[in-house]
Amino acid sequence: MKIVFVSNFLNHHQIPFCEEIKKLCDEFYFIATEKGNAIGYQVSQERDYVIDYSCDTPRAENEILSADAVIFGASPDSLVNLRMKENKLSFVYSERIFKKGIWRRFIPKNKSHVENRYINHKDKNLYVLAASCFLPYDLSLFKFNNDKIFKWGYFPHIEAEQQEKEENTILYAGRFIKLKHIETVIEVANLLNKD
Repeated sequence: MKIVFVSNFLNHHQIPFCEEIKKLCDEFYFIATEKGNAIGYQVSQERDYVIDYSCDTPRAENEILSADAVIFGASPDSLVNLRMKENKLSFVYSERIFKKGIWRRFIPKNKSHVENRYINHKDKNLYVLAASCFLPYDLSLFKFNNDKIFKWGYFPHIEAEQQEKEENTILYAGRFIKLKHIETVIEVANLLNKD
């Protein structure tokens, strides 16, 4: 079986997932559609399964078309369309589309993106991997079938020693941006401390 994962770049969140999928398949490739990233993630393109789309476009497109299954992350809609012309098993994973408000579905650029990536293929062999509990709702606004949406997440490998502690601890791992709502973690810690 051949599986291809297409996304903008391979980062530390995805490497453990890719390493495990590679063990389970006859062939596995990660196609990186961009050279770098805008939010400072460490980029890891030096793996034997990474194909740089900009340097080897014909090979990358051939792997996308010949794979048994393709997972699309942050990547051009044109690559999803390429695969859907053949109606081959494909998955698109995404966080919430309308993080800044569902009213944004009326912005022509946003509407076009949702239609090109999801809605135009809703009757084809395309499924959605929701990395957010809000994504199914966002897609339902466009009449996308919820039976074709699955919960999705990948978890980085962590090596940590287990220690017995007298007190409980909470670990937060994420960026300190408004969208992540770190204040909720603080509120929960306060409630647990009181109880």
